[in-house]
Amino acid sequence: MKLKQFIIPIFCASIVSGCAELAEVNQQVGEWAGKMIEIRDGQQNTTSNTTNTRIEQVTFNNYSDSYKSQSNIDNLFVRLKRELNLKTREAVPNVYYKLELAESEPKIFPKYYTTSVILEKEGKKTIVRWEIYATEEYAQRLEKRLVKAIK
Repeated sequence: MKLKQFIIPIFCASIVSGCAELAEVNQQVGEWAGKMIEIRDGQQNTTSNTTNTRIEQVTFNNYSDSYKSQSNIDNLFVRLKRELNLKTREAVPNVYYKLELAESEPKIFPKYYTTSVILEKEGKKTIVRWEIYATEEYAQRLEKRLVKAIK
């Protein structure tokens, strides 16, 4: 009987101290989850005290332009698809092509850069129109690659 009187208080004390530790761990996990949600939503523009890394707000905009090419529409379609790894969305051979691409970079997860390229035949020329939803830096790099592939 004396053993039970000794074991029961020790058992209760260990349960209570375990609950306090679990509550503290749960609070820390909640704080981490809140920070991750803020990062994911791009709403934090501060320095984190725990990792000493700077999290910056990333701004996405739409950039669009067009270009007339002397190239055959089918050859241009193949070249753009190969050079930029674009996926075909719509195709009417020798008349119209719509190509698209969506990609992400880990530092801005979960936002995606999206690119839409349309090729249309106009007489003997091909009109290439594109729209890019991305950061300014990415859009400029992609436009250079697009123009280079078109020429």
